[in-house]
This record gives sequence, C-alpha cells and structure tokens, in this order.
Amino acid sequence: MVVNYNYYICLGIPVPLSVQALPRTPPASFHHLGDLSSLQALKDFGKEFDVPCAEIEQACNLASGPADIVVILERPKTRASHEYGHPFPKFVGRCKSLWAVDELIRFATNGARSIHTVTVLDAFTFKPDNKSHIPDERCHQLLEDILRAKKPRVVIRCHRDEYKNAWMKQFELPSKGYESVRTESQVGENHKTIILQSFHPSLAVNNAARRPEYRCLLIHHFIAAFAELSGVSQLHEDEEEIRQLCMRKRYILSPYK
Repeated sequence: MVVNYNYYICLGIPVPLSVQALPRTPPASFHHLGDLSSLQALKDFGKEFDVPCAEIEQACNLASGPADIVVILERPKTRASHEYGHPFPKFVGRCKSLWAVDELIRFATNGARSIHTVTVLDAFTFKPDNKSHIPDERCHQLLEDILRAKKPRVVIRCHRDEYKNAWMKQFELPSKGYESVRTESQVGENHKTIILQSFHPSLAVNNAARRPEYRCLLIHHFIAAFAELSGVSQLHEDEEEIRQLCMRKRYILSPYK
C-alpha cells in the first residue's frame, strides 16, 4: 500500500475516489491479560502436537495484537510452501494472503494499524491440510479459548468452514455470494462482539482474472470492520455493485469453494 498522504493504491490496484475518504483512524487499543494467556494457549497447543518452534513463534507473532479486533483466516501454509524461519516482516511478505491482510489493515486504518498490531488467527491452527494429525475439534477448541480470553470488539471471519465446536457456531454466518454479513454475539459476560463475514484473501490475490473486483470488495469489508471500532456501521453504496461483478466472474471462471 502507498502510505502517508497518498492512499491511491491498495492490493496493487487503484482505489476509487469514492472509497479513498472512507477509512477511519481507529481509537487506541491496549493489551490486557487475555492477550498474554492467548499466546500461552497457542504455545501449549503447538508443543502438545509437536509443532516446530518456528511455526509456533510465527503463530504467536500473528496472534500478538491487541484484543479489539480479530481476523480469522482458514489455515496456515505448508512448511514446503512457506519458510517459517524468516523474520516476521519477511514471513508476512512471502505469503500472499498475509501480505494482503497487512495491506488491507493499513489502508482501512489510515496507516495507524498493521498486521503487527492486529490479532490474526487460523481456524485450523498448525493444520495446513486435512492430512494433519491435529483434530479439527481441538483447533476449534483453541479458537474458542483464545476468543473467550481476548473478548474482541470485532471479528472479521475470512473463511466459511463449519466449526466442530458448539460455542464457535455463533461465528458461522449464513452468507453467500461474497456478501458481507454483520451480527452481534455474546462472547463473554456483559460483552458483545460484532462479527463480520468476509471471504479469504487468497481468492483475490491468487487469481489474476478475478483480481480487481475481489480486491476492491475486500477493501470495503476491511474498512467496514475497522469502522466498527469507532462505533460506525459502514457499508458503502458501491459494495453491492462490486459484489455482483464478483459473482459474474465466479460463474465465468470456476465455482467458489
């Protein structure tokens, strides 16, 4: 993303003039004890399933942001396709999905936040594919434990898999056709969390033919998610038109999974 005063490019595409004025600088957020206990839960989970130290460290780097907003992706990349031993900035830059999340966060917050200061989790932690020995149920239990500890104000869910965990079911939103769905849920005692359904960044950054429309729609979704931190429910009038463009490309190219 182009930073400072020039917000014309995000995810490698020009941002429409009507969208450039939408991002809001979110209020300051601070860490609390739930952030620390979440990192310990990640470390314990990784050690239990003999996950290499480098993978545990990078998962903790991604999860170390404040508790105000959480991004949930699907699963990590395999060790063969992603070098976990790099410093965190290089680790992020070498993964298109993480790079996209970083770009989206920076743009949606006027550069005030980045992937370094936002909690990013996987629905299937340390499980790059279904061949892994880690049960889905345990991954989703870990996700529950972290969300209960962090008590985020906003969760943006960038995957559509079902959770094999009763408590996590409240985060499954009936969304189709890439539409952004919003709801509120009771995550803890006297604490409500806003949940926004989006789609995985890989759909936008790994397919050149779909790139402009899908990237633009993701920009709208992340702007809306971070606007919630300022108490604003913000869906731009152009979003539905962009979504329809994505739907047309969906049927022309290949079905969404």
